[in-house]
This record gives sequence, structure tokens and C-alpha cells, in this order.
Amino acid sequence: MDDPIIEYTGHTSKKRPSGNEYTSHVSSEKYITAKAGSFCGSANHSCTPNCDLRKLLEPSENGKGEVERLYVVPLMNLKEGDECFLDYNKGLAPSEDKFDFGEQGCLCG
Repeated sequence: MDDPIIEYTGHTSKKRPSGNEYTSHVSSEKYITAKAGSFCGSANHSCTPNCDLRKLLEPSENGKGEVERLYVVPLMNLKEGDECFLDYNKGLAPSEDKFDFGEQGCLCG
């Protein structure tokens, strides 16, 4: 269950973008916003997720040091075709606002 499903990729920025976006906090100055329609951009929120985001250190492309990458990992056994749910409120820095669900709000209960 610990093996990554896919790397969480998208637009990288130094500040958390405003708005209702699929943005994950990687480090103090690195945020990744998944592209809509991509696997990560289509992962829905759940307060009881079946997947999580995990940071892994990997050698940098230039061979000097390491780089943090973000991966989606399952929290339970998933079958092919199962939908991936992430808790978008987990892992944000304490000083930041939680994920903005907009007017609809979180429907988990």
C-alpha cells in the first residue's frame, strides 16, 4: 500500500494561489496546483480519504542535491478503477487557511 500511484504534478509557485484550486503545499516556498482534468486534478476531497500525499526526496536532475517531489499513495488496498480521494485540508502549514470549498462547503458531514 505504500507504493506511489502517481506523482502529483502541475503548476509550481512560491505562494499559495488564491481561489478554489487543487493546490498542495510541498515546502515553505513550493506549492503545486494540479491541472484540471489530470489524475491529480480530478481527485476529490474527502474527510476520510483513501489516498494521501507523500513527499519523497529524489536526486535533482543536475545531480547536485535533492529535490522534494509529491506523490499520491494509497491508504488502503485499491482496485483498478477505484476513485482516489484526498483530504485537501491535511498537510497545510498551520498559518494558512484551509482549502476553500467555496459557497458549497465541505459535504463530508
